[in-house]
Amino acid sequence: LRAAAISLVGYSLILEALRTAQASYVVAVRQTSVLFAVALGALWLGEQPGRARILGACIIAAGVVLLGFAQ
Repeated sequence: LRAAAISLVGYSLILEALRTAQASYVVAVRQTSVLFAVALGALWLGEQPGRARILGACIIAAGVVLLGFAQ
């Protein structure tokens, strides 16, 4: 039940962001969920992220930073 409520809130936030901001920015920032997945996997599950996963996370983070400068 909690997961469904959290999903509904998250989806509602995305819809509101799409309504008020440029879609390209919202979609790019939404991909930061990958960063959280890498961090949780490493910290909570004890996974060892490979170079490709770390590089991908860095590229996503850099993209979000560049979007911040673009506005």
